[in-house]
Order: sequence, then C-alpha cells, then structure tokens
Amino acid sequence: GSDPQIMHADICSSDAPNPRKPGRGRYHHFAWKLNPDDKCTTNVVPGGFTEGCASWDDYEKWSMVKANSVIFDSEMLHRGGQTKPGTGWTSTLTLQVCAGSAWEALQERVSASLMWYTQPLGWEEGDAVDALVGGTWRPAMVVSRNGSGFYSVTLDGNARADNLRDCELRYRQADDRHIAGCGASCFRAGELVEAAFQGAWHEAKVARVNADGTFRVVWKGDRSFTDALPAASLRPSASVSSAGAAFVGGDSSGSEACSSTTATTTSTRSRSTASSSSSAAARRACSSICDKRTAKKIKSAQLETPSALRSQLFSEGWMELRDGMPEAWNWQVFEFVESCFDRFSDLVIQELELLRDFWQPCKGSGERYGAFAGMKASERLRDLGLAVYSPGPSQQQEPPFGDTGPRWYVSVTPLAMQLFGESLPLPPDHLRELLMGHPSDGNRPLRARGLGWTLAPSGSDPQALHADIWGNGAHERTDRTRWPHILWKRNHSEMCTTEVVPGAFTQGAYQDCHFQQIRRARAPVIVVDSEALHRGAATAPATAAPASFGARPGWVSTLSLELCTASGWDAWEDYATGGTTKDPSSPLDWRMLVFGGEPGIAAVPVPDGLGLRLGAASLSPAPWASEEGKARLMTEQREWEFQA
Repeated sequence: GSDPQIMHADICSSDAPNPRKPGRGRYHHFAWKLNPDDKCTTNVVPGGFTEGCASWDDYEKWSMVKANSVIFDSEMLHRGGQTKPGTGWTSTLTLQVCAGSAWEALQERVSASLMWYTQPLGWEEGDAVDALVGGTWRPAMVVSRNGSGFYSVTLDGNARADNLRDCELRYRQADDRHIAGCGASCFRAGELVEAAFQGAWHEAKVARVNADGTFRVVWKGDRSFTDALPAASLRPSASVSSAGAAFVGGDSSGSEACSSTTATTTSTRSRSTASSSSSAAARRACSSICDKRTAKKIKSAQLETPSALRSQLFSEGWMELRDGMPEAWNWQVFEFVESCFDRFSDLVIQELELLRDFWQPCKGSGERYGAFAGMKASERLRDLGLAVYSPGPSQQQEPPFGDTGPRWYVSVTPLAMQLFGESLPLPPDHLRELLMGHPSDGNRPLRARGLGWTLAPSGSDPQALHADIWGNGAHERTDRTRWPHILWKRNHSEMCTTEVVPGAFTQGAYQDCHFQQIRRARAPVIVVDSEALHRGAATAPATAAPASFGARPGWVSTLSLELCTASGWDAWEDYATGGTTKDPSSPLDWRMLVFGGEPGIAAVPVPDGLGLRLGAASLSPAPWASEEGKARLMTEQREWEFQA
C-alpha cells in the first residue's frame, strides 16, 4: 500500500563540475526481479536529465516499466512505483555501476561515507591470482588494469605478463607448494588474526583463504587489504596482549615464524607480494598500487627504510604517507611553513579576491592566467616576506583544452631568508637519507627551491599536466631523484589530491595515453619527483566544498617544500634544466636556500622583532578597491602584459 516514491535522480549535482554530456551514459542501474514471472514497475521520465530537479511537467511525462529486467541511467529522473494494498512487501534486485571515465565526477557528487561502499569490478590491484600465460596457469599478482580492461601481472621468478583478459585470470588455486603442516584449516575466512607488517603484528581479519594455502587479510582501521600472505605471517589475535607488539621481545614462536618468511620483503602490509620469495622487481611493480581501497598505510612508527622509499620515489615518481607526517620527519622547516600559512593564508586570498577582475590575461597577450594578479599581490605582500607566482593554469578537459583559470604558488622563501639567513636547519636523519641518500648527493648541500603553499580558487578545472623541472643534455635524468617535492595538508584530516602519472619522466611532454594513466593521491602527505608528470586536481565549487584549514570557503591550499639535491644544483648551475630555468634577467626571485644548519626538532626560532611583523595580518586598502582604481589597473595590466 505504499504511494509512489518521490521523483529523483540517484546521482546529481546542480553545480558540480563535469556535467553529463548528451548521449553519453555514465552511471547505469540494473534492476530485476528474482521471480521470472514478476515485473519491475519503476516509473521513469524519458530524457529527464535535470540534475535531479523535477517539475510538475515531469510528473506528467513519466511512464511505467513493465519488464522482468530493466537498465536505466541513474542521472535520469525516476521513482519506485506504487505498491498495491494487500500484495505484501515488494523488492527489486539492483546493481549500480559507474563507468571508468565517470569515476572522478562520481567523487564530486557522492559523500565520502557512501563512496566507501563503491567497489571495483573485475580483478583488483593487489589480488593474488593465477594467470594463464603460455598455456599454463601460474601464480601471479595483479599490478594494474588499463583503460581497455586488460591486466598486467607479476609472476613468480621476476617475470611480468601484460594485456591479459579477465578470463585469463582466476583465484589462486592449490598446487604442490601448498604449505605443509598448516594448510587452509589454520585460519578460516572471517577469523580475527594478527598479521606481520614490517617487524610488528597488526590486527586484521581473514578475508579469503586462497587454495594454495596463502591468505588475504583486511587490516583493521583503514580496511585496506594484503593478499597472498603465507600462514607463518598470521597468528591468532589472542596470542599477544597488545596490538602492534614488536617482533623483538614478542612471542617467540610467532616472531621466529614471521622472521623467516618476511625477511625477503620490505613491506608486507604496504604492498601485496606474490609469495614470500617475491623479487624486488615484483615489489617495485606492486608499489605503484594506489587505489583508495588497496593503498596501504605507512605507519609513522614502522616507516620503511629511506633506501626503499627513495627507490619507490625514483621509479614511480611519487609516494604517499597515509598516516600523515612521520614523527621521524619532525623538522623546523615544516613548522615554519605551517606558521606562515596560519598567519598569512587569509590575507593572500583576500588580496587575490580583490584582483579577481584581473585574473584573466588580456586577449592576445600570451600571458598566464593569474600572472598579473600575482605580481600585484606580491607588490603589497613584499614587506611581509611573501611572493605570489602563477604556475600552470587550470585547463579544460575536453577539446579545445583551453586554459580556464589561475592557480598560484605563495612563496615564503624571502621571509625564510630573513629568519634563517641563507642556511636552513638540516632535515632529520631519516628524511635526509631519503632526500640525499644517493652517493653523488650525500656529502654535498641540499637546497630549497621554494617554501610555501599552492592555492587554487573554487570551481577550478584540473591543472594542465606538466613537470616542474627536468634535466637536459648532459644532465638528463639517470639514477636518482634530483628535485623532490614534499606536499602536505595543514589540517591532517584532509587529503592531498595531486594527480600523478606514475613513471612518466618525459621532460614535461605528454600524450593522450598519459591522461588514462593519471592516479590521484589520497593522503595527508605525499612526495613527488618534480620531473614526473603531474597536476593539481579539480576543486569543487564554493557551495559544495568546505574551506581548507585557514582558507576561505572553496579555496584549496596545499603546503609545499620544493627541494634541490646537489645533482639538481649541478644541472641548474649549468643552465641545463627545462620547465624551470635559471635566468638572471628574470624578475622572479630564483634564489635557493641551503640546508646547512644543525639538525633538530625544536620550535622555529623567530626573533622578537620579526615575530611582531609575522603577526601582522592586514594591509592598507588596495588602490584598486574603488572603480576608479580598477580602471587604472586595467590600463596597467595591458601595458604590463604586452611589454612582458
């Protein structure tokens, strides 16, 4: 006896970017009745793609489905039909799917809590499978799935197989390597256990028992998974008194068993392995996995060795720290940037908002979006030790791929020079080894290319795909990361969303295929190799997005530390870089600070006089606050852009 449901669309947004394109369905809803004789009675409004807004006319246009099974577009207006009195409860089975090209738009329209229920179809990156290669089923790990639906896997013995179809993969089957004396009966699916991760035990649940005697576990807390764990890497949860107990001094039987099987892997939890004897190459391939549900946290207390992280950064071009800034990285320089952000972020946005009418360059000038506004903001902020630059602009995602708006980098390098001179405190040991661990860099100075934060207004398209800097000629990239870039959120509950093309070291050049390989970061802290292709992600409209910590509604900011190793400095001094180049005639300040002070973790030393000046968070009224001032500034913009 229920009345019809209210007319609605399942997925809609009146102001989100990436609207639906005519004739291109993105979110399909399969509905069917379990009894073949029953009929679906869903009411639909044909062509009702109104972002969920229903008018009285729509209620006149609906028609009733009368079929056992139906497929409809979730962006179309529809409703559940009326149920007749006395017929009892009614139910309809459903499957709602999202096309791969619509994944980004879905995240803009659906809350994070609902996104948790979204699961990938097909084999997931990190799955332990058997792969049909050369007519033989071989144990393998899924590494990636490309835009055409083909899989790449790593096999035992260092090999890799590409372009495999779904039917050429299957769940891991039993073979003669089935673990003797234990078998699948040791642990059951659903059983609470503790599993080994980097020398410590962590709480988990057995999600699946593979037929070869290995296990897939889901980690408590972040609900990520690791597959193909050997039985010796698991133990009953009641065998230790506290979670995370270290191997050393722990339960002897468990620690001995685990130490014998995990010594060959650097991170059992952070990336799945094909077996306990998997090669370094297989681990590197798996380390690129960064899907929301498969990316694994790097715990601060169990941070990987600097050499392992350095290898990942070099090969993939980026890495995520899902638990935020590690304690081992506690550094005055990070504190300094955060302090500056807290004091000045609102002031910078206020200045840029006043210049909104001048964000767009004059037609035909060839200048970047936001360049003139950044220059004028810098003039007013100079005495505070700040400068505002315009990096690559936001860009349309459909032809003609035109620039659509500005992005900025707020530099506090001038203020750092006032506070520290030209010698910043050295990074702590773990971070220093990560950044400077290559033999060519270890005993020579590390430098800062820039300290500050990125800034993008609400409703921005993704940034143009680019690399910040790269080496040319005799200084082309070889065997090390030369310009690492650390990015983090001031509010540690927020996530960096920088988009990276893993392994794309192309000297800033990109092709269509690179857009299909883009991976979005989802961590409070990330490190990017500035030579890899990357871009800032789209930002939500102001009405749909909360303010970042310390920023006004809709504006998105990410704190930034751009570094230059000694090898990078060699290329810079030889005028052998692209993207960002040494140009003594440039009006921009490209000075680099040297890290040469004593390392430590104390608070930033701020002299009293400068401390008072740091506290200043206001400026005199801008000359262009009036209409007359804007008219003068418009003339100045034309002169500046065409003269430049």
